This record gives sequence, structure tokens and C-alpha cells, in this order.
Amino acid sequence: MYAGGLVKFIASVLSLIAFIAPIAYGLNEHGWNISSLITPHYTPPKIGIALKPSPPKISGKAILLRFQANNTGEIGIRILSFNGTACISGGERLGSLSLDREILLPPGTSEDLTLILKPSGRVLGNLISRLRQERYVEIEICGKMYVKLLGIIVEFPVSRFYGIRMEELES
Repeated sequence: MYAGGLVKFIASVLSLIAFIAPIAYGLNEHGWNISSLITPHYTPPKIGIALKPSPPKISGKAILLRFQANNTGEIGIRILSFNGTACISGGERLGSLSLDREILLPPGTSEDLTLILKPSGRVLGNLISRLRQERYVEIEICGKMYVKLLGIIVEFPVSRFYGIRMEELES
């Protein structure tokens, strides 16, 4: 009878150790901070798009401002649209900007991104005259880019400069 009681006692102690040991290990790993142990930890994925300017092109009465878009993040990105304006340094508004097509960027990939600038006839002539005189004009691009991330459409404000050289338009 005494041996049976000892076996039950050892089984009870082992059961208690089996229950307490993972909790003690977890507390030890979290510096004995109960809040840190029970709070879920989530690291959001990195999201990033790098835009490298490419030479512009003139197509009809539009200027195509071209970029090489590179997804530097950890998730796929779909660029849905862009709505904005372009201004010459000095504040003169050139016209409206829009994205030529949707772009899908899986992580670590690059794709051509083209913004279509539709200036009025007189503004386009002024821009070309200025380019002939100065050989370089800086354009400020301001607007909103609409991007789909993980099934959610997100609006990103965009503000950057795009330089145009006369030599690039002539080639």
C-alpha cells in the first residue's frame, strides 16, 4: 500500500512539473514579465516602392514621365491609379497626371511606371521653350497614388521632383 501511494505522489508531482515547466520557461524567456508573455507579438511586413526616374517621352500632346518602380517590401503591391498635378519649378502648373496602366509588383521585382502629363497647348510650348533655353527643367509631381496591399486599397500621398533634360526629349 505504501508503494502505491508513492507512485501516485510521484505521478502527481510529474504532472505538476509538466504543467508548470512551460510556463516557467516562457516567463524566463520574457524576463519574468507576465504582460510580455501573454501579449501577442506581430511584426508587420515591410512595404516599400522605390521610384527611379527614366528619360521622358513626348507622345502626341502628352509628356510621358517614366519611372522604374521597384518593390522593396515583403508583400506584393498592385498600383491601381495616380491622380495629381505637375508644376514647373517656380509654381506654373503644367497639367494633370494620371497612371497609364495598373502595375503588379511582386516582392523584389521591378516594372516600368508611366505617368501621363497632359498639359494645355500653350503650357507645353512654354515648357519646350524653357527647355531650349535652360536645357534642364525640374518638375514637381504632387498627387495621390492608390495601391492595393493585402486586399486593402490604400491612398499614398506622393510629392517628388522629376528632372527633364532637353537631350532626353530630342532622342
